Amino acid sequence: MKKVSMLVAILLSFCMLVGCDGGSSATKAPKNSGDGSITASESISQTEKEESTTQTIINTEPESAVEESTQAQSEMETLSEAQTVIQTESGTLTETDSETETESDTETQTETETETETETETESETEPVHEHAFGQWSTVSDPTCNSLGVSERKCDCGETERKTVEMLEHQYGDWTLTGEPGCTDERIYIRSCGCGDEQTRVDSPIGHSEKLTSAKLPTDSETGYTEKTECTVCGEIIRESVPVSVLTTAEIDVLADITYIANTSGEMTFYWKENREYDGKLLGMRVSVTNDRDVYEYEILDHEGEWHFNATGNLVRYKFTFTPITRDGVQGNELQRTFFWFPDTYSAEFPRMEIVTKNGELPTFTKVSPPAGCWGGGITDANYVQSIVSLYDENNTLLYTSISSGYDGAKIKVRGNTSAYTPKQPFKIKLSKKFDLLSGLLDRDPEKDYRNKEWVLLKGGYSTNVAVGSAISELVGNDWTPEYSYVTLFVNGEYRGLYILIECIDQDEARCNVSDSGYIVEMDAYWWNEPLYFTTPISKDRAAKLTFKYPDSDEMTVDDERVLYIQNYLTELENVMLGKAEGDINDYLDMTSFVKWLLTHDILASWDSGGSNMYMLKYDNTSSSKMTMGPVWDYDSIYWSNSKFKHDTFARIREGSHFYYKYLSSHPEFVRIYKEMYDAVRNEVYGKVSAVFDQFDNDTYRMLLAREKSRWGSTYDDPASYRITVLNWINDHLAWMDENVPTPIE
Repeated sequence: MKKVSMLVAILLSFCMLVGCDGGSSATKAPKNSGDGSITASESISQTEKEESTTQTIINTEPESAVEESTQAQSEMETLSEAQTVIQTESGTLTETDSETETESDTETQTETETETETETETESETEPVHEHAFGQWSTVSDPTCNSLGVSERKCDCGETERKTVEMLEHQYGDWTLTGEPGCTDERIYIRSCGCGDEQTRVDSPIGHSEKLTSAKLPTDSETGYTEKTECTVCGEIIRESVPVSVLTTAEIDVLADITYIANTSGEMTFYWKENREYDGKLLGMRVSVTNDRDVYEYEILDHEGEWHFNATGNLVRYKFTFTPITRDGVQGNELQRTFFWFPDTYSAEFPRMEIVTKNGELPTFTKVSPPAGCWGGGITDANYVQSIVSLYDENNTLLYTSISSGYDGAKIKVRGNTSAYTPKQPFKIKLSKKFDLLSGLLDRDPEKDYRNKEWVLLKGGYSTNVAVGSAISELVGNDWTPEYSYVTLFVNGEYRGLYILIECIDQDEARCNVSDSGYIVEMDAYWWNEPLYFTTPISKDRAAKLTFKYPDSDEMTVDDERVLYIQNYLTELENVMLGKAEGDINDYLDMTSFVKWLLTHDILASWDSGGSNMYMLKYDNTSSSKMTMGPVWDYDSIYWSNSKFKHDTFARIREGSHFYYKYLSSHPEFVRIYKEMYDAVRNEVYGKVSAVFDQFDNDTYRMLLAREKSRWGSTYDDPASYRITVLNWINDHLAWMDENVPTPIE
């Protein structure tokens, strides 16, 4: 195809040069411009060069006309050849014309499509895709209880997006009882929504509410009557009158228990429980009430389930005797309860704690005796009772109450060992949430967190011993001295006397500061009443063994690695202390802390050496921490058993071979530190003790001591006279210590 095109181009160029017109065969001689001539071949050559985009200019200068003629003839011959070639090729052109056109069209279409695609791709690359920018949702239709709602939002381009909104929940009103059902009929309730939808509920029959009317308890000579039992709701007679025979007496426990709760106005509510064997057979009770002046008699019918009584007057002790009588006319064993009503103790300007137990139930325990060769007596099975605990300051301002959590906010149990055996018992309080019960009663360090769940109520609020002992412990500088406040205690509205609300021994940064991997162990005479104990060379063959305050012994066994660690550590310490192994005792224990603990008891001349409360602490389970002596806790036997006032003696714990002081007190380092500390505090002891008595030498405390005597029957010394006795003993005891405290050997 290209060859034909080229020949046509040559022919046309030649015709133009020689003057061809259309298909004429006439020729014209080329015109000479005088400065050169253009031949037919040159024209063809020029056309070819134009086809290939390269042009060449040929300049010729003929020397004569002959040359021009010859050249013209040559050009004519060339033209004739060209025409022949064209004619020859024309047949081929005619035959392939259709095919060529088809190919040309296909190529043209392909090129066009390619160009179009290229343009489209270019446009798509250069023009960004529109992204919708929808506005806020607006409500088209609100949802109801029965239909979906519709919301929509629009873009600036006009596009709209819609979504459905969930149907609303039905808003039902209160349940309404339909009809007037009887006590034995099902009770049908309905409630409706504003849309008209209704719900139905069917409850079981409420049953009859029985009431014993016109009853009369039998006596030794007269028959009693139950008369009739009717329903208090519908009035239906459930049982007809049944006569009760003349009263007989039998040794049976119809009543399992009677509890009571009183308030500050003296209003008492009694609750009783029947033994399972006689459940439902109690007809009623006779109640005899006596106080300091009068005797009252009452008859109670069982159907009431509880009984109310109002205490009146002041300084009154009420004794209640309940005698149960069955429906068979049998009088069972009586139960007695005593209630102490002291209205002036509520209004006293003194901190007050009130505890109300669930259903008036009081905590119980079981006494246990020690095995052969062991000391003391203890308690076990001490149960917690759910309670509401409230605390007031001396101005009757409420400082704390657990009432928002109901009876789940706190619980109490009896604590101690032989101290729990007396009618007045000590208690342990466990709160459901941490709180600092002393925060409103004492000036506390604002940098410390004193909140804790566990607190103790010591029963010795009638004594100044804890106050005096704590003052000496702080003076000597023990690492932690538990803080406290004297309070009056009411349990279920009954006055229980003077108590001491105090922090207890516990793992806590503000108490016994040991880490989670640390230890609080006790040389414990009551080890036999603990779930876990261990021995060391000193304790192995003696009455006291080692028990845990931390970690919790309930979470460990005797072969627990935590038990084995502290057992091995104390074994090494004791072997070094006893001279059975090489080493320095100062590498195992903090000598200063052991000196402080003993010096406190020496100044107080503590008699008790065999009881518990000898605590030792180890901060963690690494070699960098040593055993330190724990807090001083027990002050029951100070002044050489509290009443003997023997001044010429040290604390009796020095003599006991069951603990460390018999071996440490002669150690040169111990002697040196002891002497330095005694000299440092000696002249401040008298002033500290005197200041303690200032807080007790007042009319309010004297009045409360008098109530203590009325409540528990004991006699207590007047604070003013007792102060003189104690201070005189302090002077005599310090004078003796001046002469008998060992002097270090230079």
